Amino acid sequence: LGTDTYDAAKGAVDAAFSAHTRTSRARPLTAYAAVVDAATTARFGADPTRTSRLKQLLAELPPGVPVKYLDVAVAAQSAADGELDKARRGLDAASKRDTGDPIQVDVALLRGGVELAAHDPAAALVAFKHALELSGDARAHFGLARAYAMQGDTTSARKELDATLAASPLHPGALTLRA
Repeated sequence: LGTDTYDAAKGAVDAAFSAHTRTSRARPLTAYAAVVDAATTARFGADPTRTSRLKQLLAELPPGVPVKYLDVAVAAQSAADGELDKARRGLDAASKRDTGDPIQVDVALLRGGVELAAHDPAAALVAFKHALELSGDARAHFGLARAYAMQGDTTSARKELDATLAASPLHPGALTLRA
């Protein structure tokens, strides 16, 4: 997912689902596969050529049983469905649990995407800067570039676009925004 391209994201969704299929009893893996699917939809939009497996994955998890990452999956589903307030609440709660867990990168990136969708570049900057602290990949840099561009700060946006392209040289969004 770090390259922040749709093809890589589709591959990550397929890999997560495949891992889930091989070890379907691993409930946290099922929940994480749902996170990857929902986060990809939230980031890139729904793909009519692919069926999302999100609902199937969530339906496999028993209701009322605590499952690691399920809260993030539900928040990601809300983000993908455009339910921004619900996504915010879920992501806020998830950001306070398991603070050292690598899932926090996904939580911060999802939160940044939610804030961009809500046209709140200041809140998006906070989220993407936190994501950058956790993982310096193209996703965080491009999120920052989009937030700075939304604010009208072209100097900072260009700096982040350069960082995005250094991490992912063929990043279509960064190439387009730079143009």
